Amino acid sequence: MTLPLAELAPPPRIARHLRALRRIGAELRRAPTIAAVSLLLLAILLGALLAPLLAAQDPFDLASIDLGDSLRPPTWIGAFPLGADEQGRDVLSMLLYGARSSLIVSFSAGEAVFPIVIGTRPRSSPFGYGMPQPFARLLTISCHVPLTGMVWRP
Repeated sequence: MTLPLAELAPPPRIARHLRALRRIGAELRRAPTIAAVSLLLLAILLGALLAPLLAAQDPFDLASIDLGDSLRPPTWIGAFPLGADEQGRDVLSMLLYGARSSLIVSFSAGEAVFPIVIGTRPRSSPFGYGMPQPFARLLTISCHVPLTGMVWRP
């Protein structure tokens, strides 16, 4: 006994999501650079979120730091895959925990700037208020340009 084809089709809501996923997949196949960057960002995001599970040690826990491990070279098999710094902390653990704090700061900054950008949209908006369009464009660009170069000090 076979079921009619209409009964095998997914519900309309699920079918709409499947179509959207197929469209995203087609776009990523057309632009492999975007796919590669998306995978890299996903890996950074997952590494930051799963830092307590992936890291060998908590770099902020002073009890786990051993000065005897200072300046250890990177090893494929061992406790320090990217080596250790002068204080004996695992460099990979510091990168994972540092990504966590960087993501928290960047998302917080985006949330803080969002009301400003919405409140100052150009006069050409349907509601007809806000700042002139060139200033609004400069504000929008400044929200998207990372400030890492301005904050970083050697």
